[in-house]
Amino acid sequence: MKTKIPLFRGDTEPVQLDIIFQLLGSPPAPLLQRYQQLPQWSKMEFTKQYDPFTTVSNSTTSSSTSSSNSSSNVNAAGKTVTISKLRARYPSLEPAGVGLLERLLDLDPNTRVTAEQALKDLYFIAGPVAEPHE
Repeated sequence: MKTKIPLFRGDTEPVQLDIIFQLLGSPPAPLLQRYQQLPQWSKMEFTKQYDPFTTVSNSTTSSSTSSSNSSSNVNAAGKTVTISKLRARYPSLEPAGVGLLERLLDLDPNTRVTAEQALKDLYFIAGPVAEPHE
């Protein structure tokens, strides 16, 4: 909503899932085994493994994130940082916003935050105040 551009713009289910996995990383093996039991999964072909993290210049992003799914490690020279691809894609989004987005997009439906839980998230308590609509 913040960018007014859809997060994932796939035109078929396999393309949509591939786009999701590119940003969030491939599902871990136990979750993938559960996916493979779904009726339509046999029609999907995923051969690539995606890492949910990327390395960026330390000057382009803050090295601190509040999300449990993010990693932030400055190398020995202090010039690069490893962060979630989601954080890299939305560098201006507050850490609480990235954390909420990661919880909303959790690949495991059993651990994904519910809408009710999301509305109680720190992002909405401490986040930016909404501008009045005119």
